[in-house]
Amino acid sequence: LSEIGQHIGVLGEQLQQQAEVDDVSNVRVKMAEARAQWEAHFRDEAAASDPNDPNFSTKFKESFADYLGKTRDIAQTKKGQQTFDILAAEMGSQFYEKADVFQATQAGQRAKLNHTTSLNAYASSIVTDPTSYGQVKAQFNAELNDPNGIYSDKRIGKNARDELIIKGNEQLAIHTEGVLQQVRELRMPP
Repeated sequence: LSEIGQHIGVLGEQLQQQAEVDDVSNVRVKMAEARAQWEAHFRDEAAASDPNDPNFSTKFKESFADYLGKTRDIAQTKKGQQTFDILAAEMGSQFYEKADVFQATQAGQRAKLNHTTSLNAYASSIVTDPTSYGQVKAQFNAELNDPNGIYSDKRIGKNARDELIIKGNEQLAIHTEGVLQQVRELRMPP
């Protein structure tokens, strides 16, 4: 009778171990499928996002965290839950970083587009009135040096901002010099 009890105990342990192995395997499969689905979801969300949305990353992270919270019950055993937690943390880290990088890239692209648009408008002002160069340059530099603006060091980085300042001021000077050269040529007798 004690031998039967031992066999039943061993059989119970084997069944528990098999259940854990099966659960861990199931969790791994489900998380692999989830990764593929969330990669596609990220791609779609990123493609459909408004480049001016400063909350893309936050919204995506919240959506992903909600999904993970609702999905944890796929694990039926302690080992399955541990596996889920490890894989969820790895995926979360990857997708959170991906969302942050995407949003930073969007901010950089938005800053470059705004910079080009502003620079063209400022250059146009100089072409119209070369004497406005000083005021235009001051306004341009104030825009780039605003510590809370789109070109701030914390948004695009000091090196990128400094490069925009240097190249922008060069472009404004070139436009001013070009207009002044045209004026000088017009004043010269044939």
